[in-house]
Amino acid sequence: AMPGLHVQLFRRLQAKWQCYDAYCRVCMALGVNQILQALSYYSIVHTLVENRSPSAGYALLFIFQSMAFALSVLDIAGLPRRQIMGVQAVGTLPAFLAALAVHSAERTESGGLEPGEMYWTSPAMFLLQAVWLELLLWVARPSNDDACLPRRFRTVLFLDVFGDGADPTEAEYVPPREGAGSSDWVADLGEQLLAAERVAGAENAMAFAHAALRRWEAAPAAALNGAQHLELQRLRVEMQIWRRALGGEMAWRAATDGLPHDGTLWGNEETRPFGELSTAEKEEDPFKEFLIGPFEHDTGYETKLYHYDIEKVQYHWEAPGPRPTLSLPQVTAAVRGVEACVRLLLAMAESRPSMAESRPSSSTDNHEPNVANDDVGHTGPGTLIRGAGNSLKLGLLRLPGVRNLRSRLTGADDEEARGIELSQPLVQRQLSPEDGLLGGRGAHCHLAGPHAKHFAPERLPWQEERSRVNLSWQYWDWMLAKENKFHPETEEVRRSRDAASAAGSANIARYFVMNRENKNDGGRSRDAASAAGSANIARYFVMNRENKNDGGFAAACPWSVALRRAAGA
Repeated sequence: AMPGLHVQLFRRLQAKWQCYDAYCRVCMALGVNQILQALSYYSIVHTLVENRSPSAGYALLFIFQSMAFALSVLDIAGLPRRQIMGVQAVGTLPAFLAALAVHSAERTESGGLEPGEMYWTSPAMFLLQAVWLELLLWVARPSNDDACLPRRFRTVLFLDVFGDGADPTEAEYVPPREGAGSSDWVADLGEQLLAAERVAGAENAMAFAHAALRRWEAAPAAALNGAQHLELQRLRVEMQIWRRALGGEMAWRAATDGLPHDGTLWGNEETRPFGELSTAEKEEDPFKEFLIGPFEHDTGYETKLYHYDIEKVQYHWEAPGPRPTLSLPQVTAAVRGVEACVRLLLAMAESRPSMAESRPSSSTDNHEPNVANDDVGHTGPGTLIRGAGNSLKLGLLRLPGVRNLRSRLTGADDEEARGIELSQPLVQRQLSPEDGLLGGRGAHCHLAGPHAKHFAPERLPWQEERSRVNLSWQYWDWMLAKENKFHPETEEVRRSRDAASAAGSANIARYFVMNRENKNDGGRSRDAASAAGSANIARYFVMNRENKNDGGFAAACPWSVALRRAAGA
């Protein structure tokens, strides 16, 4: 359940220092109370003993103890008002007993206290002071929940900035869950922290890989060769797949625990090209001042290697020297790191029993293979793990595009086919592979309410057209591959083609020789060479036509008939 990476990181950090912060607040409240007690005893000594002014002494004592009582009411929020008054009364009694004992004590002729006076209330004052400190420790004791915080103090409640705890003392009176021991919640907490660490690692790896890929995509198109173009396109497709798979897994985890998921965190804002970045964003680029390359330049005599400087928009023909470089294999390794992090996160859900039970198994969904039979999952370059393939397929099958394609092929509504009542809470029903994903029906219907039965977000029209064009190109490539497979070029056709090419080259050479000898023939030699070359080309097409290996190209071209006639003549 991932409400947000920054929220998770803050809570993980807060879990380490919130006890320290909470008891610092408690000690501050108790320290102010002790200061008021010290002022009360100082006023007793100054007014009742030294200046013999009992009215001023009792007035100051009443003021200081009233302030201590008011602060106790303000600081303590988890106790009834009568208990707060009882605790503060125990702390007030020693000061009043001391004032009464000093005021009623025998004095000498000079007005001072009698040195041999017996103060019978002194043991009671020290006993009440010790009892009061013990009561303060009882009020400040930690709660019985997992946080172990002194929730009876109001200042501690200010640490709950997200409002998770409705009642500050609710966790103390709720009985423990049946069958859940201390080891269970410790294991769950460890799994949650591990999942948060892996999500943070996947997001960091994705940001790092996208920065590297974005920098290479900003290179001039003329500098890239065909292989580099194809590699960049393939890496961009892989980044999109793993980005959406990670977003889907996070949304599924959030829906499993009944928490909202902000799908805008995985929008197109992260995939902006380098030219659309602001100056501040370019300064924060992890590959700032990196040269990209090497690129190849063929001069005709040798092949030179050079790099490109994106910040200065210029080519770098010299050796990079101390400047760092970013090569295409390094970008590929960064994308492989993203794949490894996402696969680890997906494999974690399969290894966790509580999450594996909520996932649809192979017995309920025939489209999903068994985890035990799918044992291939890459954790990095050359590293394999077991049990990650099924999680990856589950994550990809929950993607919006795959979900819409499956619904169109089956011709049935997803919600009706699964028999899910949208009026039920999302956490009270078994989640399907398509629920709770970024852009999926489950998360949107859960946010829209029970009236969103027919709510099904579709792809944009231009995305549909792009898919159709890609499918058309793939079908055309497949047809061409089949045509080459069933109609191979024979040896006779290859020899005729080579002969025609050689004859054409000879005519061209003859044309240049004749033109060299007769520079003023009025173009007659050029016309003769052109006619001879055309005759040879026509003869090549006729031979292909007779061997039936031209695929009908000679018959389809209107000018091939005239060329055949010229060849026959």
